[in-house]
Order: sequence, then C-alpha cells, then structure tokens
Amino acid sequence: MGVRRAARSAAGPGPRPRLEPDAAEYFRRALETLQEGLSAEELALFATNVLVEAAVAGPGVALDPGGSRVLQALLPQAPLGMLGRVLPPLVVGGLGGPAGHPLGARVLEAALGRVLPALGEAVGQAEEAVGQAEEAVGQAEEAVGQLAAAVRDDLVAFAQHPAGSFVVRALLRVLGGAPEAGVPQLHPGGVGPKAKGVERTLKGAEAVAEGAELPPSFPLLLGQLAEVFEEHLASLLSPAGASLCLQVALEVLHHSQSPACSRLCDALIGQLAPPSPTPAER
Repeated sequence: MGVRRAARSAAGPGPRPRLEPDAAEYFRRALETLQEGLSAEELALFATNVLVEAAVAGPGVALDPGGSRVLQALLPQAPLGMLGRVLPPLVVGGLGGPAGHPLGARVLEAALGRVLPALGEAVGQAEEAVGQAEEAVGQAEEAVGQLAAAVRDDLVAFAQHPAGSFVVRALLRVLGGAPEAGVPQLHPGGVGPKAKGVERTLKGAEAVAEGAELPPSFPLLLGQLAEVFEEHLASLLSPAGASLCLQVALEVLHHSQSPACSRLCDALIGQLAPPSPTPAER
C-alpha cells in the first residue's frame, strides 16, 4: 500500500502537519500487525517497508497516534541508512513541528537515541557498503545539525516546553556521545522478536557508541549549545524540565571532557551561590 505525502506546515505558528486519511489508515493497520506478533524474518521486512513509508509521509506520521507508536517501536532497531531517511523530516519546524508535540517529541527522542548505536554498527562494514554508510552518516549528521541550530536559537523555549525538553536532553546526549542506557521505549504487545532486539540494543548501546567516531560537527555543536546554556542560565533553573536539561548538559559536557563543562559549572555556582558582600557593602 502506498502512502501519500502528508501536508506540511511552515515553521512557526500555524497548523501542524497531518497525515492524509489513507496514510493514517496505513499506519493504523501497521500498528495492528505489529501488535499481533511477527517472526524475526517477518519483522525485518515489515520494519523496512513501514520506515520507508514513514520517510515519504513526512513529519505528520510522528504526530499521528498510530504512526507515532509504530515509529517508537521500530526506530530503536533502524539501520543507519534507514535512520538517515526518517530523521530529517522529524527535525523540521522547531517547536511547531514534531519536537513541540507530545507524540512527535517521543518519536524524535527514539530516533536520536538510535543515532549513536547505528553509527557504531556501521563501523567495519564491507567495502562495497562504505559509500552508502557515508551517505547515511551525512544525512543523519545534517539532520542533527538542523535540530541543534533550532534549539540553539530558542533554547529557553525548548527547555521549558513539556515536550521540547525531552528533545533537548536527547540531542545533548547524541552530540556528546553519551547515550542513556535503558531509555524506556514503546513496544506494542505481542512482538517477541522486537522486545529481544531492543534488549540487546540497550545493553550494548554504551559500548557501541564508544567504539564509533562521532561526526566532527557534533563536538562543535555541543560547544555552541554550552555557550547558550551559560548565557541563559538563570532561565534554565526552573521549571523542572529546564533544570533537567541543564543537568544533562553538565553530565554530557563532563563525559566529553569539554572545557565548556568547567565554565558552565563556575557560572552555575555563581548563580546559585553569589559571592558574599564585602564589609564595606554591608
């Protein structure tokens, strides 16, 4: 079954992208099939077909109840080549796109959480597959960079947003090469092979990521975000979502051994415990 491209809205205010009826029906049926249970071989073919349709359908699939659940289940196993096709539509629109929607943010979080393990799995591929892997790395790197630019330009809004906060934290971990093992994912019932595959991915995520080389743009983007965190520090101490973003930023910067970590720590200490006034000022 084919899926027509969903209508897309421009970034900023306005209606969010929505799937056309036939596309929504496709992903509803895909979810039902996934819940009924598939063998490992059936699941591999099913995942490829559905993710191809998701890439064609555009960002609206992440905002659809059926589409979002299917993507949350399939993205943690997606190969790098498929991830490079699915991720770009998910980062469009800033908070007016999937990143600012409760369903879309979870899908984007799942996609970002797959980037580092997928990069690790691409290492050591056969020579004939190197060109395809490089193209996929470039697509994923460009999409992550586009999202990082949107977050950098509107960090406070993202961090304080109930859905956007999850995206900021996932983005920071990708840029710093520090995946969070054990991130809960949605796994529709009755998918035995899928559950086993997810368990393997989560257990090996840290080791796989450490064995892979981060794209050269990632440390640079992380440093740029660190500067924005320091600039807007007072606005990131609350609410809880924003403070969690700040906490993850410190963890990731420490993990990456970035000099920005000490600067951000010093700024945070200064914000929380300003120097005592001198006797002359009392």
